[in-house]
Amino acid sequence: MNTSIPAVVTEATGRGLKLQLRKIILPVRKEFIPMTQEDVKAALLAVLNDIQTVCALPSPHLDGSDVPSQVLPKFDSIVWPVATSRLANALDVDIPSDVHIFGGKNKNPPLTVDQTVDLVMKKSKPKAAVAVAAE
Repeated sequence: MNTSIPAVVTEATGRGLKLQLRKIILPVRKEFIPMTQEDVKAALLAVLNDIQTVCALPSPHLDGSDVPSQVLPKFDSIVWPVATSRLANALDVDIPSDVHIFGGKNKNPPLTVDQTVDLVMKKSKPKAAVAVAAE
């Protein structure tokens, strides 16, 4: 395995070559693959099930017309940010913190599973690519 550090010849002198060590910055080429509503719904249902399981609570089957906060025991606005974060990670997207994907903000009614999916499709953005330094 070659573990040498990249070097660039910066000057040729009578005594030899003067080398300067540099890092090579490689751009991350992470192509965003568009998600479908089915992808988002499957990820959402998996996240909701995981949260209920971790909390040792029942996790009944959810349909698109179900409102999670009305069907899932103890699934309320305290848990919603955790579920939102886990969903964003599962989908590899950013969901802005001011987007309340389960509804209920400003006395608005909580959202159904299908409404949550639509909102995530509308408001989420691909995670920003990060450059990495190769050594």
